Amino acid sequence: MQSSIPKLITESKSVLPIISLTSEQLALKSIDLLLRSTINAAEITLRSTESLRVLKCVRQQYPELFLCAGSITRPEEVQLVSELDINLIITPGIHPTLLEAAKDNQIDILPGISSASDILLGLEYGLRYFKLFPVEALGGIKFLEALSAPFPDCRFCPTGGINANNYLKYLQNSQVDLVAGSWLIPSNMTKHSHWHDIYNNIQVTINQLTELQQ
Repeated sequence: MQSSIPKLITESKSVLPIISLTSEQLALKSIDLLLRSTINAAEITLRSTESLRVLKCVRQQYPELFLCAGSITRPEEVQLVSELDINLIITPGIHPTLLEAAKDNQIDILPGISSASDILLGLEYGLRYFKLFPVEALGGIKFLEALSAPFPDCRFCPTGGINANNYLKYLQNSQVDLVAGSWLIPSNMTKHSHWHDIYNNIQVTINQLTELQQ
């Protein structure tokens, strides 16, 4: 149920852009900028019927993209996105019905967790990668360190309050291979077509990641 996540980490360069757009045109332009910057993965949140059309359009136009469907909260949504050939579903929380739906539809899942009990539930299903959400509201780095300590074999993707000013601190944690956030493709910038600024924003992140890995 999580075999594709190592590929996600590689394709995203360890930074997963979260895109919350209802316009197919804006979403396609955003994906184009990411791919030109060698970030080959994105999460598109599923929060409306328009979002489902965006997911379908992006998958059709960019079959090579590692595409995640985020904000999945119901089993029927799992089935809907699995029919679109999505690579991974991401949920804000963890629940047996969602885990079972992912298993039934043979799609990988990155479930959201916020407590040790959540992690224990995931371990029962054989999971080891978890989305830690909303990490900043929960206590940030200190919370991550305290929660992860009893689970040395687990890996975490912090999200919720992750931005250009703090994402590198999270990536320096030994149990973090991936962070997710919307700062790479800000909705307010896409709506005003500030594509040059967005591209420069992505390039700054790419350069910082390169320095971190050296």
